[in-house]
Amino acid sequence: MENNQIMVMPERGALTAPEIRQQVNLIQEVMRAVMKKDEHYGVVPGTGGKPSLLKPGAEKLAMTFRLAPEVRVEDLSGRDERRYRVTVHLKHITSGNFVGSGVGECSSDEEKYRWKRAFNDQEFQEAPEDRRREKWTKFGKMKQIRTNPADVANTILKMAKKRALVDAVLTATAASDIFTQDIEESVDQEEDFSKPAHGSTTSATPATMAAPTAAKARPVTTEAVPDGETQKKSFVPKSVKPKSKTPKGTYAPGVIESKDGYVFKTYSEKFLEDAKAAMSMGFEIDIEYKESKYGLDIITMDGQKAKAETNDEPPPY
Repeated sequence: MENNQIMVMPERGALTAPEIRQQVNLIQEVMRAVMKKDEHYGVVPGTGGKPSLLKPGAEKLAMTFRLAPEVRVEDLSGRDERRYRVTVHLKHITSGNFVGSGVGECSSDEEKYRWKRAFNDQEFQEAPEDRRREKWTKFGKMKQIRTNPADVANTILKMAKKRALVDAVLTATAASDIFTQDIEESVDQEEDFSKPAHGSTTSATPATMAAPTAAKARPVTTEAVPDGETQKKSFVPKSVKPKSKTPKGTYAPGVIESKDGYVFKTYSEKFLEDAKAAMSMGFEIDIEYKESKYGLDIITMDGQKAKAETNDEPPPY
């Protein structure tokens, strides 16, 4: 039996202890040698330190054991809801043997997809009463309006598929004792909305936030970019860290990190606030940036240019 072949019930009966141990050892070896924390797996605070399997990690395990997914989608959508149930069957590529399956479901009526932050007070007031609300979060009160289900339909479908794939891989590889379900299912997604939205005159209760740690920016391309020229990028933010006050009394820029590991810096509260909102909804932002001695500085976001907000902050460009 090849080292990377999934263990299935042999004709003689149960698997032997060495065979089970071999499979567990291989999963742990792949985890140590190939997988990266927060990219292929992550640890949810308060869960005892057991890592949760992410979609890229599930794909790595499927590739390791040469498992091919067969995807079946059920559309359970209603008039004002997008809802999908996905079943993933895994078959061994070489033998064609069925080795396990998983089921995942996602709906636009889930809290994080059903509501989005109002762009400004005017948008909130003009929304029908049954499609707007004010929600208290641990960071303060936030004005929200209903999301158009069609706008998140593709996200809903992909999330259902991701849940099904992770479930199938955990089941087929018997890796549930090593990993839990996707970290996305357990992490509190509440963001800091202590800053007012665009045009809003009402601010929420401020929250105490830790200063960001220094992050090293890496160039988005390896091509030489003429001095002063800008580049463009579209991405869903992975994390947003606020500005922080330095011991000298000035401010260090806020940091917006993309899911593919690129780090961008800005002094604009508006840019940081918009990036937080996009991150909470899984939406892309479009930025224009240029390299400086301080890293990758954002020039515009979604077509709007930022201005330095206090005299204590040097402009980012």
